Amino acid sequence: MREKKNLELISNITAKTLSRTKILPANLKIHKDNKEDDNCRQSLNYHRGLVDFFSFFERYTNKKIYSKFQPIDDDKRLLYEFFHLSRSHFFAINEYQGSYENIMNYGNFILGKENINNEFFFKNFYYTSIYFCSIECFINKKIFKTNIEEIKTFFSKFRKHKKLYSLKHKLNNQIEFSKLSSEICDFFIKKKKTNSGKDESNLNSQKKLEKKNESKKKIYEDSKQITFQKKKIPSPQETASEINQNPNLNTKNEEKKYSFFTDKFDQVVNAEKICDKYERNELKKKLSEASPKLDYVIKKLALKLERKLFSRKELSWDFDDYEGILDSSRFAHIISNPQNDILYKKDKDTVAKNTIVSLLIDNSGSMRGRPIVIAANAVDILVKTLEKCGVKIEILGFTTKRWKGGKSRENWVEVGRIPNPGRLNDLLHIIYKDSDRNWKSCEKNLGIVLKEGLLKENIDGEALLWAEKRLLAKTEKKKILIVISDGAPVDDSTLSSNNSNLLEFHLKEVIRKIEKEKRIDLLAIGIGHDVSKYYKKAITITEVEKLAEVLLTKINSMFDH
Repeated sequence: MREKKNLELISNITAKTLSRTKILPANLKIHKDNKEDDNCRQSLNYHRGLVDFFSFFERYTNKKIYSKFQPIDDDKRLLYEFFHLSRSHFFAINEYQGSYENIMNYGNFILGKENINNEFFFKNFYYTSIYFCSIECFINKKIFKTNIEEIKTFFSKFRKHKKLYSLKHKLNNQIEFSKLSSEICDFFIKKKKTNSGKDESNLNSQKKLEKKNESKKKIYEDSKQITFQKKKIPSPQETASEINQNPNLNTKNEEKKYSFFTDKFDQVVNAEKICDKYERNELKKKLSEASPKLDYVIKKLALKLERKLFSRKELSWDFDDYEGILDSSRFAHIISNPQNDILYKKDKDTVAKNTIVSLLIDNSGSMRGRPIVIAANAVDILVKTLEKCGVKIEILGFTTKRWKGGKSRENWVEVGRIPNPGRLNDLLHIIYKDSDRNWKSCEKNLGIVLKEGLLKENIDGEALLWAEKRLLAKTEKKKILIVISDGAPVDDSTLSSNNSNLLEFHLKEVIRKIEKEKRIDLLAIGIGHDVSKYYKKAITITEVEKLAEVLLTKINSMFDH
């Protein structure tokens, strides 16, 4: 009996710590009060899984965003909750190694034949099954097993459903994820009702959804026209006819706005997908060997930045917390009541905690060799320094998939080489580190910049727009974009078929837009070249030895104003 109470106490404290809340997560409390679970409550694995299953939802879910898009219908609300559970578990599995085992064991425990009468699972079979499918889709791995034929059939049908894959691409942006999951709920609830012979009442809601999607599509296309004039790919016959009717198409239009011939071959990829684990380890070793030891610089930078941030805020604390700094004023309470877990205090939100920094690295061929090593060292210093100060940070890279045009150019040739086609190469945008991941879990990704054949052409304007879009979707108030490049954008295929200044004009236009709107602070680091002719705020680094000195001088200015 005493062991049972201790297990309950430990799991309650753990749940509050993981969820970062002062009260037990509501769903967890319901399960702990469920008498049908008495037989398994003494199982340590069961408790670990149960705690992780519901606590991480509180930790990784912004309640304001969650409530904003939450459906009214009860069935949809429940499915909406399960989608967000799978999202929070995706982040937990990436950040905490033990969570993978705990969540997998808990899921497989529920799916066991002897536990299929679990009240919560039985009542919500359809929704929990979709949860199991979605979490496997998000982590790209089958982890749940069952011998129950009905569940096996369900899994085979929904495990690789395209709707779940569309959610997977929105994981790092809760606003987009919540919005899309709310819409997708309509689809899955309709499926459920159809399978139950109750599809008639859902017909009107489906029509409303289609109308809503058409409206959203129109808004999206209209907004896209602001930045790009996207071209429809004509047939060879249409092209020949148009050129014959208007010979002026053969002349270059100096005032023609930036466009791309097609974007259907463009790709955004996580760095882990570019090469396997062994190659990542080898490339990281190679980068480390080519880099100086900069630990002392990072400590110096972090200390200076922390002092700056500390001087700009009034010191205040949140007391009676479950994690943070031990509250010395409560020592007497600790001695008199050792089981009391409300012993900590937390520094209230600072400027740093409300800031996100995005590093955008030029992965062009001209950066090969010493320049890319300097850039990687700059990134390493910035990430480690800013993380020490509690600032969120993401690392992005940009290049093209091929030299001198890819499938875009091949398409252009097939349709008759229309004049002034716009960008004629396939973009490759790389995510080295997402802002929700810590640096330790993905620092080996940085070595991929040394991968043979990765660095090709650079189309800077569209890369800046991509990084800007990602930043604006984040909830932090202060947003900083740091571009690390070695000069002007270059793509032979595009420049040989358009105005030779097309890419440079577009880069300047995008920079002017970002600097004018002032929603994002824009800073550029020129590697071996002065980039101040493009960016108002710019510094130049020519040698690794001067890297620390230059960054030490400039890094604090990012947090001014």
